[in-house]
Amino acid sequence: MHPDMGNYCILRIERLKSAGAAAHAARHNLREYQPENADPERAKDNVTYGAQSRQQLMAKLQERLDTVPRKIRPDAVRMVEYVITHSPESEVDSKAYLEKAGRWIAKKHGAENVLSITHHYDEATPHLHALIVPIAQTEKGPSLSAKRFFSGKAMLSALQTAFHREVGKEFGLDRGIEKSGAHHTEIKEFYGTMKKAPKIDLGDIPRRKTQEWKQATEERIRKEYGHHHARIIIDRKAIAAKNRRLNSSLQVSQSEKAFLSDELRKQQQNESSWRIKVKSLDEKVTDLSTRRDRVREFLAFGTEDAIQLLREDAMKGLRAEGRSRPKVLPKQFRDSSRFRDPGRGWER
Repeated sequence: MHPDMGNYCILRIERLKSAGAAAHAARHNLREYQPENADPERAKDNVTYGAQSRQQLMAKLQERLDTVPRKIRPDAVRMVEYVITHSPESEVDSKAYLEKAGRWIAKKHGAENVLSITHHYDEATPHLHALIVPIAQTEKGPSLSAKRFFSGKAMLSALQTAFHREVGKEFGLDRGIEKSGAHHTEIKEFYGTMKKAPKIDLGDIPRRKTQEWKQATEERIRKEYGHHHARIIIDRKAIAAKNRRLNSSLQVSQSEKAFLSDELRKQQQNESSWRIKVKSLDEKVTDLSTRRDRVREFLAFGTEDAIQLLREDAMKGLRAEGRSRPKVLPKQFRDSSRFRDPGRGWER
């Protein structure tokens, strides 16, 4: 190792408040998507303890949150992520160092609050990701409170000191200079700084991704999957054209459906009108049939009987109207004095 290079133990934390942020961290740590700065051929060397998938981790997180009796605020820190590594130039046993760092985290927060610990060996420098739930035991029971562990510069500085004393020092690593004016770096800022850092020629140091390897990988991907990419483009164009044809057919079908629905509505209206007309005609036919039958009865009897039938029909009509005698004598009786009753004004 060059005498001017650093030899430090490095610890960073990030507070995660939303389920989305927690799920994103889990996807990165568990390699459910491939980061551009990771070597996929060395991903098999990674090691994960605890939850083995994003779904398992989110279920375990909810299980731990359910143990908190008090209502959790919407802006509360639900999970904290640790990233622990060492200077890239440090010549230490990375596996043993990260194993002890994981045990230190479990001891500090309680094994039940550690959701997952992942060792990444597929990036430039081996490092550890740990996702924990910041639950502390109080007199009133479990309490979700990240401030009890990570509140203010003094507490974060004490965290760095404790980690160096209990873990880093054993592997010959130094602690950062205390009260140097340096501030604690969040994980996102830490990764951003690493990406912006100038590239250093490290020679043949193991587990380093070189530019030659990247170029070779890109060339291999083009050779192996280039024809698939071209085929996908052709299929996508064909599917898009078919989709346009189907949309056009759908629009025509919808227009035809609207036209047929309108025609059906008109037919139903016409049918209803004809039903009313037929009913009216049926009533007229029934009335005419009744009248015909009465005429036949009149013709079948003599004059006296016919007059009696007329009287009965007239009385039925009066009773139906709620009257006992007509206001005007029926025409056929006006000139027949033999049928008048001087006392009642009605025929006998």
